[in-house]
Amino acid sequence: MAAIALIAITTLSALGLGRIVAARHDAERARAGAEDARHAAETQRAAAEDLVAFMLGDLRDRLEGLGRLELLEGVSAKVVDYYRALPTADGPELSPAGRRRADALAVYAEAKLSAGDAAGAIGPLRDAVTMLDAAAATPQVEVEGCLIRMRLADAERALGHADAAVIALEGCSALAHRRLDAAPGDPS
Repeated sequence: MAAIALIAITTLSALGLGRIVAARHDAERARAGAEDARHAAETQRAAAEDLVAFMLGDLRDRLEGLGRLELLEGVSAKVVDYYRALPTADGPELSPAGRRRADALAVYAEAKLSAGDAAGAIGPLRDAVTMLDAAAATPQVEVEGCLIRMRLADAERALGHADAAVIALEGCSALAHRRLDAAPGDPS
């Protein structure tokens, strides 16, 4: 009887050990699959970011040189949608994706302005200014914000909103005063 019990225990132990080993292999395969999927997603995201950088940079510059910036309206709208779909992790520092989103909003607004749609440019320009204002006040972010504020002022002025244009430019005035008040050699 003891021999039968020993055989049963040994058999059950072997079966249990086999299940443990199989589960471990399954977990390792699942982990490898997840790692492959993560790597593929990162590769696709990097490719999308490269495409966006081309559209917001080189293509924008080429179309502006041809006086056809309005052709970017649909493309830049899709880029804005792409960035809106991404989770935001911006805190006091504007992430690279956050900066590209602000750039995409500005390009979209420029395309609207180029097409004669000043009213359609105001919302994206305000969104871009809000994003940049929420970021840490680095000289580069402040200058980008000032350039966008100037475009916003142009759009407001085109619609006859002189007071709104002045308000848009007040941020640039504050930047100019900080720059003038800074010690020589201090970029802030």
